[in-house]
Amino acid sequence: MMYRILPPKYGVKSLISGMLKLGNVLEFNDPYDSLLSLTHPDPRVPQSKLDEGAAKQRALQFGSYGILCLTENPESTCTWAHYAQNHTGLALGFDLDISRSDLIKIKYLTSRPYLDIARPLEPNTDETTQRIMTCLETKSPDWEYGSERRLIVRENDPQVFRRRLSRNDSRTALFIPMPPELRVVILGYKCSAGDEALVRKTINNRYGKKVRVMRCALSSVTFSFEITN
Repeated sequence: MMYRILPPKYGVKSLISGMLKLGNVLEFNDPYDSLLSLTHPDPRVPQSKLDEGAAKQRALQFGSYGILCLTENPESTCTWAHYAQNHTGLALGFDLDISRSDLIKIKYLTSRPYLDIARPLEPNTDETTQRIMTCLETKSPDWEYGSERRLIVRENDPQVFRRRLSRNDSRTALFIPMPPELRVVILGYKCSAGDEALVRKTINNRYGKKVRVMRCALSSVTFSFEITN
């Protein structure tokens, strides 16, 4: 199972709308996300220029990708604290096929992906594609608690829609339909009674018995959550 952990507002909104918002690496909370380390053998090339080029490369290269960040571990207290508005949100659990080519497992490494720009890569080659994927699938060990996998789609994919964020917010973002593999919704241990009632009503009306509603509970022994009915 893969889980999308969300704050209460966006978790409930996703269930009601049947749509999931895709992220953009330029907006992620990890400042190094998908940021290449550029190198050059000529010492006269200042590192500040290389770093500036890396930032521009990220903006140009990854602006057309939509990313759905998922976790394999719904019991991590850190994940709930960071992504579910201090445990008040919920997790959407999907029974996804982990062998899918667009579902990649994050590697947690101490070194950033690098590129020697003395030998530029040609666009649309296997090597260039691999460099892109290496960026998207590499994070610092600081984030290892997330046990992350990413569903990666291009902006021009037929399943992707660009929509306004809300009636009162004219900004747009990429969305995909809720995957049919939704099997469980886990409520944060601080999820409010009002949000729980709205989730249960939405599940009953829109998704039926194929989706269970569960809840995080504090363990009496360990530092991980227990998932209960």
